[in-house]
Amino acid sequence: MTFHSPNSMAANAAMSTRLANACSSIRYRLRSELLDESPQDPEMKALQVLIL
Repeated sequence: MTFHSPNSMAANAAMSTRLANACSSIRYRLRSELLDESPQDPEMKALQVLIL
């Protein structure tokens, strides 16, 4: 997945679609690696539980 502009509407739409349709492990990686969300965030911890 390549983003030419991180703030572009197309990039945001693509990320939203992937987050909505992906399995728990992919959602976790997208949120942690691309969106820089903290693993300590309650929603991220909930994803970790679903993965394990």
